[in-house]
Amino acid sequence: IGAFVLAFLAFWLFAKKVIVDPVERLTRAAHDISVGKLDVDIGVRGLDESKVKDEITKLAMAIERLRTSIKIAMERLKKK
Repeated sequence: IGAFVLAFLAFWLFAKKVIVDPVERLTRAAHDISVGKLDVDIGVRGLDESKVKDEITKLAMAIERLRTSIKIAMERLKKK
């Protein structure tokens, strides 16, 4: 039973670090963007998408592109 509990704890810590924490950061960033805070740093600037293998980072890169597009659109609207 002790080995099972230890294995479960190790898996939980791994899942939290690799899955839960990044998804929570993306959720906060998406929320900030949705309320107009367009200077959010998602932490993927400069990464090469063709070299990224995990889906969470690819999602972060897509949100970063969306944030950049919204920021450009807002700047264009302010000039009019």
